[in-house]
Amino acid sequence: MSVDPADDSEKLVQVWSKQHYLPRQVRTTLERFLKHLGKSARQVLDEQAKASRSDNPDEKYRLIDALLEWVNSLELRRSTKKHMVTVVRSFFSYFRRPLPSPERVRLQRLTDDHDEVIGKLDPDTFDALIAKIREFEPNVEPVAMIHYINLRTGYCGVQVAKQHLRIHARGKLDHPHFREWSSTTSWGKRGEGGTVTVRNQKDLDEQLMRWIRGAFEIGRHT
Repeated sequence: MSVDPADDSEKLVQVWSKQHYLPRQVRTTLERFLKHLGKSARQVLDEQAKASRSDNPDEKYRLIDALLEWVNSLELRRSTKKHMVTVVRSFFSYFRRPLPSPERVRLQRLTDDHDEVIGKLDPDTFDALIAKIREFEPNVEPVAMIHYINLRTGYCGVQVAKQHLRIHARGKLDHPHFREWSSTTSWGKRGEGGTVTVRNQKDLDEQLMRWIRGAFEIGRHT
């Protein structure tokens, strides 16, 4: 697809992200990278167009080098980092400004920070979550199921593991850890909601609780 000079960066990102199965998720990844660079979508596309015509290998690989350096600085699984590289590269490819393909050995050198990220679940986090929910839903009673705890009313449930709580709820959330449902779940159909992983009470912020409250509202009117 050719780039229309009249389009602004917001439009470029919007057009590209709509081609993906999870537009909000890929958009967030790209916008994080752009924020890291301190540049707009328009700027990086123009820079890559110029770099692709350069005879200087450092210039050709400057953006892909920056991308690999950025993802490797994040405390994430190696598989997640590779996925983020793929997402960002797809943006450039969509507008016919492809980034060079990173050598396999460089992808293998991406660190896997899974153990450092997971840590240990604060044992009081679940109780704190229920207490916060009861501020707007006093009668909520957690019901233990085989693989999760159902919150009975509302389209919301919680999976408890040693390292985290995984909250599933109807509705969308603009949150870095939000993952939209890619298939039908116990709480709703594909695309109707998503999942957020929390590890301590600090993660139970106002934004997250508004999302959970919204799921209960959906439950009341469905």
